Amino acid sequence: MTAPILVVDDDDGCASLLVELLRLDGLDAVAFVDPVQALDAIRARPWGLAILDIHLGHPSIKGTDLMNALPSTTPVILVSGTAIEHPDVIRGCIRANAFYSKPIDFPKLLACVRRLLPTT
Repeated sequence: MTAPILVVDDDDGCASLLVELLRLDGLDAVAFVDPVQALDAIRARPWGLAILDIHLGHPSIKGTDLMNALPSTTPVILVSGTAIEHPDVIRGCIRANAFYSKPIDFPKLLACVRRLLPTT
């Protein structure tokens, strides 16, 4: 069994929906709305993959900060409600394996998750 999928989004509805859809597809996923709690979770255990909103509504923690706290071997999918990001944000996203704009096309996201998720 692979490590669970980490989902972090400051929109509780979006985070909960993503986790529910992933679970319906047989995947283990855990959601965090608070980026500080997500950072603690990143430090506490391994994650098979992370789906991170770039803009988390926190004054000092962005999704890219959480991405950089993960081991470099953990695949990362970034999402954003902003269709066109500022160039500084884009530069911070280079490590990401994929990027999706909201509203998220879930079948495409799920295909990406399946492709990136490590198998045991």
